[in-house]
Amino acid sequence: MGLFAGEPISKGTLIWQFVDGLDRYITDEELAALPQNALDFVYFYYYRSKICGQYVLLADNDRFTNHSYEPNTGGIDSLFPRREGGIALRDIASGEELVCDYSSFDADFPIYAHLYPRELVRVSARVSRQGKI
Repeated sequence: MGLFAGEPISKGTLIWQFVDGLDRYITDEELAALPQNALDFVYFYYYRSKICGQYVLLADNDRFTNHSYEPNTGGIDSLFPRREGGIALRDIASGEELVCDYSSFDADFPIYAHLYPRELVRVSARVSRQGKI
C-alpha cells in the first residue's frame, strides 16, 4: 500500500488537510470505553499526536502515506492537533510515492521504529558518505 502522486506536485503545495467530521480524534474517555477488538483497531490504524496525546484517525487517502526518514511531504504545521494540512517539501513527480516522517507527529513512533531499520541504515550510510566528501 502507498499513496502516489497522480500528477506533478510543486514544492509548497498543500496536499491534504484535516477535515472535521471525516478525520477524528479519540478522547481518553472514548478509548477507555472501547472493547479489546476496537482497541486493536485504534492501535493499528490511528496514531497518537505528539501535541495533544490523543489518537488520530485520518479517514481520507492520507492514511496510506508511508514512512520515510527522507520525506517529501510534511511541513512546519505537520503536528496535530488541528493541523491545516501537509505540504510538498520538494517538487514531486507524477507517479512518485508520497512519504512522510512518522516520527515528526506520532508519539508512539519509538515503539515501532524498529520496523524501519533498513531505511534508517540506508539513510545513515548516505549521510556518512556525504560527510566524507
